[in-house]
Amino acid sequence: MGVNETRRKDGYEKRDISVGAAVLFAVSLVVALIVVHYLALGAFQHLARQSPSYPPPSPLATTRKNFMGPRLLVNQKLDMEAFRASEDTLLNNYGWVDRNQSIVHIPIDRAIDLLAQRGPLP
Repeated sequence: MGVNETRRKDGYEKRDISVGAAVLFAVSLVVALIVVHYLALGAFQHLARQSPSYPPPSPLATTRKNFMGPRLLVNQKLDMEAFRASEDTLLNNYGWVDRNQSIVHIPIDRAIDLLAQRGPLP
């Protein structure tokens, strides 16, 4: 009976990895990772102490203001109807532009009539 016949008879490979070697490798790997972690942490702290010449952060980075940009259009049809209604109100009614300087706006039809009567603007 040779070596091959013994393997066939037992049904599995007798030469497997050593459990002790696998555990030693895993422990070594964990220890190495911990050492590298603390070395990198120490290097970062050392570099942070060495270079205080960085410019101070922008005031915009430390203060937070509400964004006053354009609104998100949730319902475009209603938003357009509201916009057109406000424009129609402005174009078809009288109102103050600047009360202190006595500047008013007049309906567009009245402005066209006045322009037709008085002639073109200078």
